[in-house]
Amino acid sequence: MTKFDTSGFLASFFDEAKERLISINRRVVLLESGNLDEESLTQLRRDAHNIKGSAQMLGVQDVSDVIHLFEDAMEFVIEHTHVRSQSMIQLLYDLHDQLAERVNHVDGEVHIDVTPLHERFRELSDHYEQQEQDSALPEELPQEESLKPRRKKKKHRVNRNLIAAVMGTIESSLETEKSVAPEETLPTLVTKPAIEKEVVREIDFRPVLDQLEDNSTPENSSGSFLRVDRSRLDRLSNQIIEFSSERYRGGSMPEQLERLQGDFKQLKNKVFSDDFIQSEKSSQNARLQVEFDQALRDIQTFRDTFRMFQKRSLLMQGGLRDQVFGLMLRPLGSVFSIFPRAVRDISQRYDKKVQLLVSGENVEMDQIAAQALSESLIHLINNAVVHGVETPGVRKGLNKPEEGQITISAIRKGTGICIEVIDDGAGIDTDKIRKKAMEQGIISESEASEMDTPEVLELIFHSGFSTAANTDSVAGRGVGLSVVLEAMRELTGTVHVESEQGKGSKFILTLPVSVTVQKAVSFRIANNHFGLLSQFIHQVLPLNEEEIKRGHGPFSQGYLKHEGHRVPVIDLHQALGGGNATSTSTQASLVIVEHIEGFLGIVVDDVYEEREIIVREIDPYLKYYHPLGLMGNAIADDGSVLLLIEPNGLKEMWRTAPDVEYTSELLQGKDIFDQHLLLVDDSTIALEIEKHLFESFGFIVDTAVGGEDALDKLALNSYALLVTDLDMPGINGVDLIKRVRISEDKSAASTPIMVMASRDSDNDQRSALDAGANTYVVKRHLKDNLDDLIERLNGLLSSIPG
Repeated sequence: MTKFDTSGFLASFFDEAKERLISINRRVVLLESGNLDEESLTQLRRDAHNIKGSAQMLGVQDVSDVIHLFEDAMEFVIEHTHVRSQSMIQLLYDLHDQLAERVNHVDGEVHIDVTPLHERFRELSDHYEQQEQDSALPEELPQEESLKPRRKKKKHRVNRNLIAAVMGTIESSLETEKSVAPEETLPTLVTKPAIEKEVVREIDFRPVLDQLEDNSTPENSSGSFLRVDRSRLDRLSNQIIEFSSERYRGGSMPEQLERLQGDFKQLKNKVFSDDFIQSEKSSQNARLQVEFDQALRDIQTFRDTFRMFQKRSLLMQGGLRDQVFGLMLRPLGSVFSIFPRAVRDISQRYDKKVQLLVSGENVEMDQIAAQALSESLIHLINNAVVHGVETPGVRKGLNKPEEGQITISAIRKGTGICIEVIDDGAGIDTDKIRKKAMEQGIISESEASEMDTPEVLELIFHSGFSTAANTDSVAGRGVGLSVVLEAMRELTGTVHVESEQGKGSKFILTLPVSVTVQKAVSFRIANNHFGLLSQFIHQVLPLNEEEIKRGHGPFSQGYLKHEGHRVPVIDLHQALGGGNATSTSTQASLVIVEHIEGFLGIVVDDVYEEREIIVREIDPYLKYYHPLGLMGNAIADDGSVLLLIEPNGLKEMWRTAPDVEYTSELLQGKDIFDQHLLLVDDSTIALEIEKHLFESFGFIVDTAVGGEDALDKLALNSYALLVTDLDMPGINGVDLIKRVRISEDKSAASTPIMVMASRDSDNDQRSALDAGANTYVVKRHLKDNLDDLIERLNGLLSSIPG
């Protein structure tokens, strides 16, 4: 008899088990807090039983044994309500965690040894049963270290930072809470009135569920699901999107037919005018006129038929596209489900009491975007618990409830989603941020004194920035909020911060439901066309040179006062357009775009109408070099590629550009160098300014966008000098210097290296010099220290002949 092959069912089993374990995790948190209702208890039992049954049928014995033990422990806790202690509940969590790790390995290379877990359960149950027999209140056993399963072959560890929860979650009440707040009280996307009011309006950092709008309505589901390979679904959706996007192309055929009909009518009137008829006096004119009229009627009939056909086709395309989009969506509840456990674990680790409120679990968004969003939200939750919510003793002294509150809410707003993460903790100390940023060399003392509160808040998203005194696995490394900003950039979204010291903080993430299809505005810079997603654009103004306070640099960098904000103005002609800076004209415009807590002004030549585009990823060749300010591309109506730029990268390019002016008087009498130089930076703006500076000294300058590009150019050419920035994605400046110094090419390894960086901290300078740099200069000091720069260049190149 042929043996039944179950291997084809294993992948489906493990996928389903992962989903059921997420549900189990949520309900164990409710069980611990005493909020598990009868319906949730039934679902908890059903999830565990289904995993066990399928595991037994498919021969996954270790999973079956562990889930059977989980059922026994769960029933013991339910029957003995007084033993809902940390030790017994922790056993349930540990069993869940072992299962969650096990189901990630379909190949069976990881197995769970259930014997130690059985022994642990038996010891705990015997202890509590003995307590019960003695009619004494159960005493908590000392907290035991979680037993690790014995594994065969490889060892894998659970990533504890991405699991999570909170004691006191009131998740069970979310099913019944549907109160809708007035539209004015909801967090809004940036509008002109909102910007001025944001600073002074009262912010509620401890909302209740009644104040949270849950405007989501889950799609009706049959409850039966068919698993489809993701790559096939992606290819199908791309084809459907391309097909449906044709309706947004230029002029339609009915319009062309209408123009043809008008031309035909004019010809008829001309041919059969009174003068023509009298002059010809032909008996055939009447018959020809009848034939013309018939042809016109035929054209009109065809036009009407075609228009009806096109309208029906467009409706079908739109409906088909919406259906395909629906396949790609998932409710945010699948992302939010891990947060109760995360808050629980982190708050216990830091001896804090935290309650988690969640709203908007039925809001749907693109699956891939939702997965990418999960890590960002975990970082924000970690930040809220570690840096935000105070310890119970401190809160009591501040007349706050001992139990802090973290609120996560999602709201669907048109084609976008707004997600808020709120805590009622200590808020953000802007003075402390200023001080830390100066200590780390991110800003200078003069910059710190000029910064307003929104500009200071931007600094918390800077890579490597942290105010934590100590570093551990959860906080203090300065990567959390920079990861959030990078994720929002990838998802074409925005992040805003509202904070009041002593009261709390609110992080507002706004992103589209679909990352692929969005609306954008295209514009021209010199002879090139670029695009910006409409959600980034705040306002388009005519360029008025008189309103701009002139700054420095060849790109007319300066400031513009707009709605109480100091808005940097950037002219990208040389950096992106390849032309000269914009001259004042009636056509030139200033596009005001959002950037975290402020705005940015981009000078453009022409602005075109808004249209729907399909956002595509950057070409792998370009993506390899991590281009700053470029987020993707789209195909324009004429078939050309439309590069999409984004404000975060542009602002970083502007902020890190050298402080230099170029005039003949400034460079008069300076030394001239004629050596070949390689200039490395990830900012195209900084590259253009620095290139102009070194070319004015006589250098022949090659530029490299980032460390990877620099290594490629160093392998092909010899240079008398390498000038590099430090803060770059991928291979940063320090790594680049180290690689050059250990190069097998002796000529490259001995190349003099100058670091030209935005940061001037002692640690950065020490790191660069220790890596092998010869000298270190700070960009913001170049304007006042050109003589020092030239002296350093002379020193570096003095040994090079010619």
